Amino acid sequence: MKSITIDALYKEKIFSAKGIPQFRFMNSGKTYSRLEDSKRVTVYDLKSGKLLKTLFDIGKCKEIGAEKLHSYAFSKDETKLLLAVDFEKIYRRTFYASYFVYDLKKKTVTPVCDKKRQKLASFSPDGRKVAFVLANDLYVKDLASGKEIRLTKDGKATKIINGAPDWVYEEEWYMTYGYQWSPDSQSIAYLRFDESKVKEYRIDFYHGTDYPKPFVYKYPRAGEDNSKVTCHVFDLKTKKTVTLDTGSDDIYIPTIQWEPKGKYLYLLIVNRLQNHFEWLRAQKGKTELECVYEEANERYCDIDQQLYFLKESPEFLLRTSRSGRWHVMRCKLDGTYICHLTNGEWDVSAVKAIDEKKKLVYLETTKTNHLQRQLFKVGFNGEKLERVTIGQGTHNITFNSDASLFIDCHSTNQAPPVYTLHTSDGKALRVLESNAALKKLLKNYPVTKKEMFHFVTPEKTKLFGWIIKPYKFDPKKRYPLFMTFYNGPHSQAATEGWQFGWERYLAERGYIVACVDGRGTGWRGEEFLKCTYKQLGRYEVEDQIYAAKFLGSLPYVDEKRIGVFGWSYGGFMASSLMVRGGNVFKLGIAVASVTDWRFYDTIYTEKFMSTPQENPDYGKWSPVNFVDGLTGKLLLVHGIADDNVHFQNSLLLEEALIKAGKQFEMHYVLNKDHGIGGPHTTPHLYTRMLNFITENL
Repeated sequence: MKSITIDALYKEKIFSAKGIPQFRFMNSGKTYSRLEDSKRVTVYDLKSGKLLKTLFDIGKCKEIGAEKLHSYAFSKDETKLLLAVDFEKIYRRTFYASYFVYDLKKKTVTPVCDKKRQKLASFSPDGRKVAFVLANDLYVKDLASGKEIRLTKDGKATKIINGAPDWVYEEEWYMTYGYQWSPDSQSIAYLRFDESKVKEYRIDFYHGTDYPKPFVYKYPRAGEDNSKVTCHVFDLKTKKTVTLDTGSDDIYIPTIQWEPKGKYLYLLIVNRLQNHFEWLRAQKGKTELECVYEEANERYCDIDQQLYFLKESPEFLLRTSRSGRWHVMRCKLDGTYICHLTNGEWDVSAVKAIDEKKKLVYLETTKTNHLQRQLFKVGFNGEKLERVTIGQGTHNITFNSDASLFIDCHSTNQAPPVYTLHTSDGKALRVLESNAALKKLLKNYPVTKKEMFHFVTPEKTKLFGWIIKPYKFDPKKRYPLFMTFYNGPHSQAATEGWQFGWERYLAERGYIVACVDGRGTGWRGEEFLKCTYKQLGRYEVEDQIYAAKFLGSLPYVDEKRIGVFGWSYGGFMASSLMVRGGNVFKLGIAVASVTDWRFYDTIYTEKFMSTPQENPDYGKWSPVNFVDGLTGKLLLVHGIADDNVHFQNSLLLEEALIKAGKQFEMHYVLNKDHGIGGPHTTPHLYTRMLNFITENL
């Protein structure tokens, strides 16, 4: 047997499962495209897997002057490609790039803009124009005439953003595009962010012997000013802009969405505390808004940021958790309720496709088991709910445009993902990626099973988790236990799906590795999720202490050698457990840890904690307040250029530990963000952490 190494895991990445990079279903429903080796856009036959043609090869295109493609997108009629090169990351989801349009018929290449790199470029629905954001303003280029239209003129760094999200919207609402084309290509609805009053945060980057290079951006912390967000519609014919009447400026607008006919623009409006939201609509060209749906909750609302419009009927589907579980309802365009498609003590985790001809909706659900994800189908009237996918584990589904075929990415605790093509009724047609090479490789390594388990806490709460035991496990021996977790609101780490990381390395070297989802995590109902409201860190920490004691009571676990690890919210958990867990934990590693929720952003923190002004217990469960309780070995890890969880969090905990006379270790990484990644950084970091575990556990 070969040994698993850190370099093999994180440098050579030989254990990484293969996927289908930048896979796109084509309009025909019979073919798909891929980006090959960051160089070629190719087309394959769906059923046979045969390569049909190469649409574009950057190596044969001198006009672009780049060696690699970052991404590609088709026009709606698939006669043009929008190509992105010269990639430069901005935050988690956005990037700068130079965009080019490649006409597949004429074989011509046209730059979208001759100026510096742009972001968020997209084709109009008719494929005749491209919109993009440049220097915080929104532009449109007419591809036939080459004429460039500037829709906004007040964009200014750290002041006004048009058509793109500010930092906190991108991070927490998962927003990338802050604009939407109308279906007729004649209008663009866009968001305008006035972040003038949002306080700045500075991050210093260090390069050689030069002075630090500061990066300054707007970061709204809990209780502080947010951007003022407004919605506007620009008419490309009249060159006039309409401003929609959204009322208060202390709101969120996470989504703007045109219905298929383009008569109405729908806006999702959420109040500051996120305990009330409305779906509003405006008729095209009008400023007034009417409410079509709203929800309120005494704690906070969970919100699906999308309406699922029918194309052939003036209706939409809405995924709502109003009942305490996520389910789907059907409504008319004005919000008139028609019926529920699903009900019960389980959740619809995603709407995957709508087949209007067969009047079927395809849903990803937890109906079989909340640890799994399975595809179900149901009629438009909520009749004949049927399971489509087979096999335990997790199924991640992608449908083609007419919902006649889907790709199933299926994995289990014991098997890496397999990508298969299916008809809509679940019939398997062929395998696109089997990961057979990885399965064969793993036979040469000491890989043990990932097993699911559950237990009941002293408070009568059932908790679920997974456990990986050492290779050649001997139940008569006693092994050190290493616990890993995230445990943030809505998260789920204990699932019946494939994972392969350093937990396998640890298991090979004689550690039991376990993960438990405590209270506050998702897919267990509203009370299980929201009991942590206004007191993050209370029940989650209690549950992990219970989990450690339960696992420590097993005859093959050495209860005096228990370690904990977490990243981000998990870092908050790990640092909290080390100072509040008494003598239960011998070792803890807290990476990129939040240590005081007053340091974190508005959208995430205020949803679960309200504001510091309204919640007097904001810092009550901060690990900073419990440093006197540290008895084990603690390692703090942070990237000093973390734009998400600021380095200041670890420094605050460090200062408190020093004042309390507590010894600990630190590992701070130059110029690295929240992921602390890189070809050298990642293996170095995991080696550092593993050495710490080996020396102390």
